Amino acid sequence: MTLRIGIGLSCYQDFDSLRRMLMSCEQYPIDKIIAVDGRYDGYPTDQKHSDEEVLDLFDAFQTKVEVYSYSGNQNAKRQIYFDMATNLDVLMVMDTDEYFLSAQTNWPLFVADLEKKIADNAYTYKQAYCLPVYLLNKGVQKMPDGYYEKLPRIFHRPTELQYVDDHFSIRNKKTGVLMSFEGNSTISNIALGHDHKLRSQEYKNNTKKYEDELIEYENSVREKRREDFSNNMYKQNHSS
Repeated sequence: MTLRIGIGLSCYQDFDSLRRMLMSCEQYPIDKIIAVDGRYDGYPTDQKHSDEEVLDLFDAFQTKVEVYSYSGNQNAKRQIYFDMATNLDVLMVMDTDEYFLSAQTNWPLFVADLEKKIADNAYTYKQAYCLPVYLLNKGVQKMPDGYYEKLPRIFHRPTELQYVDDHFSIRNKKTGVLMSFEGNSTISNIALGHDHKLRSQEYKNNTKKYEDELIEYENSVREKRREDFSNNMYKQNHSS
């Protein structure tokens, strides 16, 4: 099996972080980066797209990049990199404030583990896998070598998938099956770092305001989804 592996990237006005992210990608044989530039709805600024100096970064590196412009709903913006991954077998989703940790990434071994997991799941609905993301300025799970969480970031046959309800619930377009991450889901020999230290204080403040409102909205969406599911199950169990 020879996998074509690309990266799906949502970006906006984050020059220093984006440069660090792209520099980290140069070490590995990534087939393509699909970058979607633009402001999310609710982000507190009027400018819809990044400055030219930010967009010019994509021409400064050897890794092939396709850049698309979209300003609006977060799920719709992120969906673009799934839909445009037409010649990729695997899409890895990253943000501009993330980057590969070279000391914990061995690309050939990572690909071998991913290929094995895909083969093992060939006759299942599994299309999504997790990778460790080390949170270098906040903690989720304390380990001897840092704080990290395992995030669903690697997607097999990405054009078959779509975001639903929130920015981390993903399902197959045809079957409607939601991607789950239990059991044999985490890929080895790869890791990302995540931190905001290269962002300005204004950028951090704007992002926090946007994310706080997004979390509140998405929590309400998930609660409604749970209520609808419970109501449907009640109706089914009590129908005559």
